Amino acid sequence: MRGGNCMKGSLSIASTLLVALLTACSHPDAKQQQPAGASGVSGAADDGAAAASCQDGGGAANSTIELVADPLVVCSADAWCWANPLPQGTALAAGWSSGPRDLWAVGKAGAVVHWNGTAWSAEATGTSNSLHGVWGSGRHDVWAVGEAGTIAHFDGTLWSTSASVTQALQAVWGSGPNDIWAVGEAGTILHHEADDWSPVESGVTQGLTAAWGSGPSDVWAVGFGGTILHWNGSAWSLLPTTTHQLLSSVWGSGADDIWAVGGRGTILHWDGAAWLDVPSNTDAPLFGVWGSGDGTVWVSGGNGTLLQWSGAEWLVAASGTTQDLHAVWGSSAIDVWSVGDRGDILHGDGAAWLDLTTGPRQYLQGVWGSAPDDLWTIGEGGALLHWDGAALAETPSDTEAQLHGLWGDDAKDVWAVGDQGTTVHWDGAKWATVASPTTQNLYAVWGTATSDVWAVGAEGALLRWDGAVWSALDSGSSQPLRGVWGSSADDVWIVGDVDTVHWDGKALSVVMSETTKGMLGVWGTTANDVWAIGYEGLILYWDGVSWTRLPSGTMQGLLSGWSSGPNDAWIVGYGGAILHFDGATWAMQASGTTLDLNAVWGTGPSDVWAVGFGGTLLHH
Repeated sequence: MRGGNCMKGSLSIASTLLVALLTACSHPDAKQQQPAGASGVSGAADDGAAAASCQDGGGAANSTIELVADPLVVCSADAWCWANPLPQGTALAAGWSSGPRDLWAVGKAGAVVHWNGTAWSAEATGTSNSLHGVWGSGRHDVWAVGEAGTIAHFDGTLWSTSASVTQALQAVWGSGPNDIWAVGEAGTILHHEADDWSPVESGVTQGLTAAWGSGPSDVWAVGFGGTILHWNGSAWSLLPTTTHQLLSSVWGSGADDIWAVGGRGTILHWDGAAWLDVPSNTDAPLFGVWGSGDGTVWVSGGNGTLLQWSGAEWLVAASGTTQDLHAVWGSSAIDVWSVGDRGDILHGDGAAWLDLTTGPRQYLQGVWGSAPDDLWTIGEGGALLHWDGAALAETPSDTEAQLHGLWGDDAKDVWAVGDQGTTVHWDGAKWATVASPTTQNLYAVWGTATSDVWAVGAEGALLRWDGAVWSALDSGSSQPLRGVWGSSADDVWIVGDVDTVHWDGKALSVVMSETTKGMLGVWGTTANDVWAIGYEGLILYWDGVSWTRLPSGTMQGLLSGWSSGPNDAWIVGYGGAILHFDGATWAMQASGTTLDLNAVWGTGPSDVWAVGFGGTLLHH
């Protein structure tokens, strides 16, 4: 296990991923001969690493490599592990590989994932800053750069981080371990040699987004406003171009064959004398360019765009996704990778592209279960999904309405509520719509028993189920109500954008909650241990006498909470926020994602689940 990895074997990947890859090795001892930068977004593998990739089971020419995902799971530093989608769902920005069995991808929230030819794993770098670029001189010397000047280095065992500047760094490339360049905001250029990073004058203030070179005295950097810079071994100079579009990536097979791509389908080519426009046949923004050095060149871009150079024109390739693809790279013409939004990981074998990311991708809003292997979640378009302990899968739904709230009394008695007064019920065999007396959107549902269920929603909507029918109650509020929870049938709390409402078993009353900020959720363990949460990091606590505001340490909106007991409570919210309460204080956790998390629930302290944007299902 690499340093800081958090991997569990309890969750098996839903399907085995088999992709036939013809190896680039003609002999077990052969070295892969590639131009500078051939194995990454803007970099090259060392020959030793390439030879090792052949020796480690590469076999003879025309053999196949099976990309088989074993039961290891990608987890955050605080042991929040991806159950869906797989291998993970955080947006990825860049990638690099030394060979088919050594691939790195980096992205949002400090995400670093590694493919060893058998399994995906998460790598702990010590930063939660987003990472924008990655490159290595070999498998024991890999660099990543990102927000706030973050520079991370992998030495073959551990990642370490530092920051030489405050400007965000967007890309990294080198001709070797002692000649590495990083570029970023405001014309920032850093150079690494002899174990030190030092700033180098660029002569421009435009942001720089990518770098690549054919050698130490021939390095290119591109960026905003069509900026193209060249390093001749002693100084950087600005070259004229025919575009003012943002240039996002640059790559070449040699000093007189270089490609740059950018906004509105911009593609430029350097022939050794000038940069010339090349029609791309698309208006999509283009983010990545890479080639294998044998004439094969790929471009990735917005809305799943993939383009291949035919030698005369750019041809559109089917990617199978509509997500933005931020980078493309590979180790050979038959081992090409692309990554993008929502953690999409695509592989090309020279004939077709296959999306290796598996699992539903709906926007998920509620979560509840009767056991670790019986979990329900809901979402857009009436989606009702079930986790059986191995995989998340859709079940037949009786509605197309957006669903917001979920609660159950047992495995055969589960409720979901949503738009236009929709209520649907699971009886252990099927989901069925149940008539309700309102057309208002319903946001939350909770109950004490099969015959006592509450639902709340827009314009003060309040419903109660008696085991036979839903009845409308006067909540005393005309404002949206977002959450409901109680310690018993005679002690129910309802919170919303403006009002807090309490049921004492006899009457409903609007009470003061010591805040003017909107509240989005409420839950607790007893009548004297109740939590309410909301916008701008709002956390309130009810001790049986009064509501008190507690510090959260975040300004993110907090959407859902759950407790296993007074000393173990969880909150999730916008931007991948996860907070944990240990009985004394709330502390932020590393969730491993920046995607919004909408709901949290668990069976106990060691079995907690969170759901959110893009089909996100995390397990702790």
